[in-house]
Amino acid sequence: GESGCELSDARLLHVQSTLCMSLGCSDTCPCQNGTRAHGDWPSQVTYMHDVLITLSNSETECLDTDTARDIEAWLNIIDTQKSFWWYTWLIFQVQYYDMPRLPGDRIESAQTLGRKCWAFAYLKDIWQQGLGLQEGLGLGMQQRG
Repeated sequence: GESGCELSDARLLHVQSTLCMSLGCSDTCPCQNGTRAHGDWPSQVTYMHDVLITLSNSETECLDTDTARDIEAWLNIIDTQKSFWWYTWLIFQVQYYDMPRLPGDRIESAQTLGRKCWAFAYLKDIWQQGLGLQEGLGLGMQQRG
């Protein structure tokens, strides 16, 4: 029940807030006061990882709290107009790999593109190693394969 899950809820809110601080705080990506985060893509990937791991490591009874259900519902918003997470994955980062380059498009350095490739591979790897297979989490990321 709720009574033993306050610490779990606090962790979930903290990792969500850290990611949102990195992506950009908004009504759909809430930040708590005092949260600090780096805004670069490799850091954002580790913050995304932290959200997924924290949720998946929550005790089963703690997945029934309002906070855990809210985080799961937040992760299931896959509309790029509403979700900074999915906008980052499906539009913002992908544009750097579009060819041919459109006039005026930002060009990333080889080092930055390398870090971005690492970041995508990192999340794909941890997802396929089992995080995406967690039963009872019905997360939207499973729909993206």
